[in-house]
Amino acid sequence: MLLRPGNRRDGSLALVSDGGGLGEEGYYRVHQAEEGTLRVRRVPMEETIHVYVDESGALHTDHVFAFARVRFFTGRYRISPRDL
Repeated sequence: MLLRPGNRRDGSLALVSDGGGLGEEGYYRVHQAEEGTLRVRRVPMEETIHVYVDESGALHTDHVFAFARVRFFTGRYRISPRDL
């Protein structure tokens, strides 16, 4: 899996795997063919990890997965200063 980091306008961080072609960000399956050569295939899965801090100082992460552009999982995590 390859993720591309990027800063958002609000100062938060996003890690994104949404590339469209071989060699771009995304998920790859590598396997060895019968004749011994390696084969690589890009899997049409996308992932976004958005990391930000709210006004109370709690750290949040929204973690989204999609397959063939259809969202199938969203995880939301929060760590408040008192949890540390």
